[in-house]
Amino acid sequence: MPYFDSDQALKNYENIFKKSLNAIILTHPYKTVKDAIFYANSAAVELFGYSEQGIYELSWEGIVDNFDPQLPVFLEELSSVGKAKAELTFIKKDGSKFKGEIFSNLIDCTDKLTNLSIVKDTTESKKLRKS
Repeated sequence: MPYFDSDQALKNYENIFKKSLNAIILTHPYKTVKDAIFYANSAAVELFGYSEQGIYELSWEGIVDNFDPQLPVFLEELSSVGKAKAELTFIKKDGSKFKGEIFSNLIDCTDKLTNLSIVKDTTESKKLRKS
């Protein structure tokens, strides 16, 4: 069996999260959009326009449009299946809204369930497809 260095593996995963071009957000799920954000990579900070501390003070409710008709469908699928993807409307710090793809997975991390979500702004790709 090959040697496994858990400290090095942890550093590798941390680097993957930090260097991802897509926004990565970690929360502990409460089956609502009120999940507290406890990790957001630099791409998430840039995408939503908050400081790192500012985004930690939010919940999903602060960055997802609660009136998006796809939101309840997305949350139900995530809750029942443990993973979900959707195109939702997101909100930046300045109040502007954008369409984005979200991919979420519930992961059992030691003593708590964690929601790992990747968000990608689809505004530019939609403009390219239309032209």
